[in-house]
Amino acid sequence: MNIIIDEELSNNNNDIISIIQPFEDDSTPTILTPKSIINQTKQSSNEYSTDEHERRISLLIESLKLNQNKKKYKLYFHEPYFRGQTLRLSLENTIPEDHIILFKFLTTNTNNKVERYFVRPSAGKIVDSSETDIMIFLNQIPPQQTKDTLMIRWAVVQRNTEIEAWLNKLPESTRRRWIDMLDEQWPNQVTIKLTKIKVEFV
Repeated sequence: MNIIIDEELSNNNNDIISIIQPFEDDSTPTILTPKSIINQTKQSSNEYSTDEHERRISLLIESLKLNQNKKKYKLYFHEPYFRGQTLRLSLENTIPEDHIILFKFLTTNTNNKVERYFVRPSAGKIVDSSETDIMIFLNQIPPQQTKDTLMIRWAVVQRNTEIEAWLNKLPESTRRRWIDMLDEQWPNQVTIKLTKIKVEFV
């Protein structure tokens, strides 16, 4: 999955950040559902052959390893700052035939009263390859030029599994809790990670 930063609204760069880059650089994520869970699910008529499935898994693991060493990217708010100032990025599921992506944005609350940013949508599910547009609205203007951080909590759910069937039954109104519910219902079976995006006021 990629994060695509809008070039016109953020420092005139069309930066792409891989969301599969772990928050802990020395930790290689393991995102695959155990085979015992996969085997519990009825095989669909159009399921990939074992060889094709293993090939895709290998490509995903290699992608995870390669992205650990990529440079960090940033979002920029430019002066003059104003409430409602907006940055845009997009999330893209790069292997939609194999996985569903869950995401949830975590924002910095500097004084425990007012959120600096509003993110819309702040959580959701990406089931296909279409880009999901994310809008980041500035709600609290910082007193001076500063650096900040946005975090994305995310999970990858493999298709054609019992976990996917469970996930598809969750109501849309609970999407801010989907990842927490996933962790509670399927502990140690789906790895949940954090990706950090730096935000600068320049």
